[in-house]
Amino acid sequence: MHIAVSKDLKARLEDAHNFKSFKVVTDTVDLSIAQLATALTGVGTVADAKTVWIAESWLRGQPGLADDKAWQDSLSGMIQFAKKHGWIDEAKGTVRAHVETAAA
Repeated sequence: MHIAVSKDLKARLEDAHNFKSFKVVTDTVDLSIAQLATALTGVGTVADAKTVWIAESWLRGQPGLADDKAWQDSLSGMIQFAKKHGWIDEAKGTVRAHVETAAA
């Protein structure tokens, strides 16, 4: 799954049933850290140009998925896997994601 960030600084969850990949994908190469942070307001926190921390609560609250038990269980499995690799900040309830540019 990935969080797509468009040129108009909107973020949306895409490929939501792919639990083997987790990233933020921008569709522009010249997106600044400040613009990325603006796009991810309420979604997550930008650590640097290549790393963001996405709120688990945002993921779990996605329309059409919040009440889908199978999806929620699969997300829990993905999070358990990520914990083994240090990609979870339990104190903040966030999941680490790397940033890619779709044009790259």
